[in-house]
Amino acid sequence: MGKDTKLESPTAIYDEFWQMFAQNYSGFQARHVNWDSLYTLYRPQVSDQMSDRQLLAIIEKTIQPLHDNHVLVGSKKVGFVQSFTATPNVDFPGLEVIRQTYAPSLQALSYQIHYAALTPEVGYIHLGTFANDPGFAQIDQVLESMKN
Repeated sequence: MGKDTKLESPTAIYDEFWQMFAQNYSGFQARHVNWDSLYTLYRPQVSDQMSDRQLLAIIEKTIQPLHDNHVLVGSKKVGFVQSFTATPNVDFPGLEVIRQTYAPSLQALSYQIHYAALTPEVGYIHLGTFANDPGFAQIDQVLESMKN
């Protein structure tokens, strides 16, 4: 919602939230999500008598089917909810498998950054997290080392 938007009631806030996503989120089709059906399911659960925490819980249920870890909705009063909670390493085979299978020269720049030149033209960089600055300033160093 824009900074100029003053919405007071939970129903107005939910409607604005839903409309904003309907107009701006591009992933519905790719994620096989019918946004209108989620509105039909969850909008009747919103009332003007509910608390901010209750409203955020309904918004969380609404965005869960997106399974998109780039979607984060929050309230300064209550906190934040995501549409996807990542389970660490579920789909990632692990650095040792990467080393044994693809990148025997895998090196660690830090606990969170690993890299290797796979071929003279292809490099591999593993970032263990995007949180708490894993050392993004050092990425130039990694890229420079792979040039040689």
